[in-house]
Amino acid sequence: MMEDFRLGRIRWFFCTDAAGMGCDIPDVLWVVLYGIMPMSSALQKQGRAVRDPALFGTAVWLIEDWVFSPMELARVAGKAGGATQDTTQDLVEDVSDDNTPGKDRTSAEERRAVLEPVVREYLSRSQGDQCMRTLVVDYLRPRPNFLKARIRDGVAQGEFTDGRRWSWEVVEQIESNKPPAGRCCSARCCRTDPEVPVGLLSDAERERVYASIRKLYGASHASLPRVPPEAIAATALTSTHEPRSPTRRCSMAERDVLRDILKAWRDGYWARVKHGNPMLSRDWILDDRNLDQLVAKAHLIVNASTIDAAFVRKLIVWIADNDLVESLVATLQEFRAAFIARADGQRKKPNTGKVHATEPESPTQRLRSMNVPPSVQRLTEGIMSGIPEEMLSS
Repeated sequence: MMEDFRLGRIRWFFCTDAAGMGCDIPDVLWVVLYGIMPMSSALQKQGRAVRDPALFGTAVWLIEDWVFSPMELARVAGKAGGATQDTTQDLVEDVSDDNTPGKDRTSAEERRAVLEPVVREYLSRSQGDQCMRTLVVDYLRPRPNFLKARIRDGVAQGEFTDGRRWSWEVVEQIESNKPPAGRCCSARCCRTDPEVPVGLLSDAERERVYASIRKLYGASHASLPRVPPEAIAATALTSTHEPRSPTRRCSMAERDVLRDILKAWRDGYWARVKHGNPMLSRDWILDDRNLDQLVAKAHLIVNASTIDAAFVRKLIVWIADNDLVESLVATLQEFRAAFIARADGQRKKPNTGKVHATEPESPTQRLRSMNVPPSVQRLTEGIMSGIPEEMLSS
């Protein structure tokens, strides 16, 4: 998974601390954190973004509103516009966890009181008038801890027990290294427009987010649909997606044909859509791992009574839109139909009782005998034309 993310085959990577804090990839543009955590941990995770100093990236820290004081929430809501006296009063009222049973019941104020001070200050600056980056620089600044140290004109000085002198100068951050307005942090002093809060979505932005979620949800099958128990019981023994005992066997030669067909389909589909998707690759259509999985499950494909989107998603973990799914389903249906037609034709041949010595069938001959669509056959034969026949048949 990490290697796929590194190579760009995966565009979004949801991970735990173990993977997130060890991710050293130069062109990660967004890092999203969720929940309260120590400042050292938060900065370490935010640092996964844009390891390449030539790039600009964004770190987003998602937190619950109890972290902010009620008056701060009311002020931010008022700046965002549309806050009435009633809604402001609702925000000012401190919401407690009275419905939480047990000894862990605490109010929002009590939870804020136990926050790490630097975390509380860092988060409060996100809607305040002081730069968050300045706080981080001060937090990470090295501080000498020698005996008899004293500060004079920004230089820490002291002496060792043997009388030798030492000094430690802390070089301040050069102001020119600070990003321009709009690329520093969400504090008022660092925004392009100080009166527009960062982090609060407009109606148009919120609709764009919801539209993206709906689109992803439509192509996702992470959760099974709700089916009545009686329907499950009625179909448990008659499922057509994975036959209990396949009646047709798929040889290695026929699996090789399926692999060639899938590669030809992937190349053809990618050629049609690549101009409109400059940030993607042909692995977005079907990566090698899923292609190998389909070839390994060829016996299920040729024995399935129905090949549809649900069947394909049971074989591979795949995120695709409806057009892509339907195209792959049609390709697998053609392969299955050709396989069955060839198998039925062999069974109908009369048995003369004589044994004939025959030459081994080449991959090109296998393509013709399986009634593969002409476009796929021509493409596959063109790929094979430059390879010695003895290598293909071995």
